Amino acid sequence: MLKRIITGIVLGLVLIPLLVLGSWPFLLVGLFLTFVGGYEVLKMFSLKNKDLEFLKFLLPLTNAATLFVAYVSGLSQFLLFIICFFILLNILMAYLYCENKKLAGKQVIISYFYTGILLNSAILVRFMFATNLFSNIRESIFDTGFYMLVYGVIIATVTDMAAYFFGIKFGKHKMCPTISPKKSWEGAISGTIIGTVSGCGFYFLATNLLGFSGFAVISELLLGYQILIIFLISLVLSILGQCGDLYASKLKRGYGIKDYGNIFPGHGGVMDRFDSLTFVGAFIFLMIVLLGA
Repeated sequence: MLKRIITGIVLGLVLIPLLVLGSWPFLLVGLFLTFVGGYEVLKMFSLKNKDLEFLKFLLPLTNAATLFVAYVSGLSQFLLFIICFFILLNILMAYLYCENKKLAGKQVIISYFYTGILLNSAILVRFMFATNLFSNIRESIFDTGFYMLVYGVIIATVTDMAAYFFGIKFGKHKMCPTISPKKSWEGAISGTIIGTVSGCGFYFLATNLLGFSGFAVISELLLGYQILIIFLISLVLSILGQCGDLYASKLKRGYGIKDYGNIFPGHGGVMDRFDSLTFVGAFIFLMIVLLGA
């Protein structure tokens, strides 16, 4: 536990300033996370498919390339084309280098969708409202992308912490014993309630006091409707964060591993630490595309 707390503090001291800065410093963090995350997932898959031993070093580069191209293109309409191109490239590499082509193709698609699309979408939330992706860092500090990502981080983190502590204290009914034996319905419900309320609280605090504009369509509604919609969005995000955690656990259990990696002592790998935020951030990315901000 002490190791986990120390690592969490160090991560916060490193990542929070870079999150605030945005621009290329946070891009470098994103490139590192998406590459390592892709490597971790493919390394896990290679346990049952030795054909992926070589590709687990190569294919994560497509994750980083997707993020970098999306960043420099300003999240243009070509983003979907970029994603399709790298999906096809992943499949092609699997078919060229692997004997069990069907299994390898399935595994690289899962890996790219999980880390090259979902994780990258979460990272890209930070850059969605930059006025100029090549501007100086000062222009990107505390913009809408910053608040949107912090909104997601708060929901994912508070939900996870509340579910853990309330689960230990009051958990009696196992939620998914075959996937994650320690998770309980009491912890999940407590985490959902506290995470949802925390997300709503931050959203309205930021929109009223910190200059955060929020979702464009929602901000035009009466306050009562705003509260209801943000509550529902926060509720969905809290549930999705827990689904992300369960999905990561299901994958790991299927391959007989405890953690994806050990890059963060006490926490595991990138996809152990950011499994919840991956689903939460990807949904926020989608909501911004649909609702604007």
